[in-house]
Amino acid sequence: MFQDFADNLPVILKQLMALLLVPLRAPLDQGTLLHWPFLLSALTIALLATRFAPGALHFLKVYFSRAVWWHPSARADYLYYLINGAFFPVIFAPLLAVSAIVSSATVDMFNAPSGSGEAHWIIVTAFSLAVFVAYDFGRYIGHWVQHKNAVLWEFHKVHHSAEVLTPLTSFRLHPVDLLLMSAVPGFFTGLVGGSAIIATGGAITPWQVLGMHGGIAAYHLISNLRHTHVWVSFGPVWSRYFISPAQHQIHHSADEKHFHTNIGWAFAIWDRLFGTLYVPEGKEEITYGLGDGTDADYHGVIRMYFLPVVRAGQSCVTTCVVYFRK
Repeated sequence: MFQDFADNLPVILKQLMALLLVPLRAPLDQGTLLHWPFLLSALTIALLATRFAPGALHFLKVYFSRAVWWHPSARADYLYYLINGAFFPVIFAPLLAVSAIVSSATVDMFNAPSGSGEAHWIIVTAFSLAVFVAYDFGRYIGHWVQHKNAVLWEFHKVHHSAEVLTPLTSFRLHPVDLLLMSAVPGFFTGLVGGSAIIATGGAITPWQVLGMHGGIAAYHLISNLRHTHVWVSFGPVWSRYFISPAQHQIHHSADEKHFHTNIGWAFAIWDRLFGTLYVPEGKEEITYGLGDGTDADYHGVIRMYFLPVVRAGQSCVTTCVVYFRK
């Protein structure tokens, strides 16, 4: 057995190296938030929004400072991104096919016929919009539960413990968060997909751009700015309908008045319905983090993975004790 392992060691090491290189190839891979067109669009919008502040050198000094990009919080993001990006898709890939599973189950439930004809572009467009709305609603529900459930909040604290924001903060998510934010939107898009197949009598696919759903790709043109210190607001009117990067930065604020607000991803309508919308009147100075002085507890990769498990367990025990004392 040992000899077999030794013989296969070069192959194992090669596969391991290939896994570790996956997150490093992100700027060249279609379908990722860090694909180079999305990074380039974010940089362009940032320059325009700050009016070059007032010049490129000043812009670099303010928004690419060592204080932000080499902060202990940011350094933790980099290592965490490499590990999560390499191993999470391999380990949990079967669990990420929720949308396809729900779609198939919906079709099977109604014994819908399958067809192969092409759908009219109006139907494809309507379906694409429906999928995007369902995906966005699913993201809101999954995110809302993370903030409102005491146990799940312990896992979501990993993301909110970031004291500085960079695009890689988007990936500062505990595996429990990642699963939830994959499964819940997948459930809703699966329902829409299955319903569309039933309605049209055959499979129908949404518009694709850069290897992903067209609506998601369009929103990714500005998504990377959500986790930066560049203030990009949609103004007091449009911010009631769409979540701006500035509103998501407020979502990360350590100020109690900002806690658990702007939970939505693209549309602000869910926040309006659930009473979690916060529209800034102007630019606000924000201190990022949890606001309870525990941010540094999560600046190590090992602690990011295991501290939430411990504290979630403690939260469960506390809840049970309170319940049985009643």
